Amino acid sequence: MGYKFDKVPVSCFHVSEETSHQVALSVVSGWNSAVKGLKSLCKGADCMFFLKVALSLLILSILGTISLQSLFAIGIPGSFILFFIYEKKEEEIDHVLQDIVSFTWKLKSDISGKIFSSAKDQ
Repeated sequence: MGYKFDKVPVSCFHVSEETSHQVALSVVSGWNSAVKGLKSLCKGADCMFFLKVALSLLILSILGTISLQSLFAIGIPGSFILFFIYEKKEEEIDHVLQDIVSFTWKLKSDISGKIFSSAKDQ
């Protein structure tokens, strides 16, 4: 009735010292980056960083209200439909996305310019 699994040899789980050192350095770097970002956020030094964090938390809170089952029920068929539409209208979608990205960068630079110029005036 039960299934039989072959045992995986211990040699498959060996991690070299250099690989473990690289992983540790990566974890330390990520931690230091997060701490630096939190310190910057607490000081209020970077307005754009604050807006990014606030927007990310807002999106995360909205996603937290949706049940996982509903997310899959909407997300899986939606991703297939979007893939199908993208295959049919690839050039038009790429052009529209490029326009949106360029508009967003222009808007971001305009807002940053207004914020920093008003801060310099005071």
